[in-house]
Amino acid sequence: MNPLQDLIDQVYERIKTEAKPAQDVLDGHETAELLRVSYWKVMTDAKAGKIPFFRMGQRVLFRRDALLQWVAGQEEANTKKPGKIRRVG
Repeated sequence: MNPLQDLIDQVYERIKTEAKPAQDVLDGHETAELLRVSYWKVMTDAKAGKIPFFRMGQRVLFRRDALLQWVAGQEEANTKKPGKIRRVG
């Protein structure tokens, strides 16, 4: 047997068994991590109706697929009418 292929198979099995399954419903902190913004930005935008969310009791929750569709829509809207990008640094 090929030692390199054995190593690849071992790594693949390890990744497959150790990887966390993607959650369908996210809280504010998980959404912030997904979008790479602050928790407060997520909650402020949700309250303003800028990003899709739903409530379960007092909890504000987000569906991963709705967020990804929203991001795709934002991306499409921004590429249709590009604006200036500020240089940082």
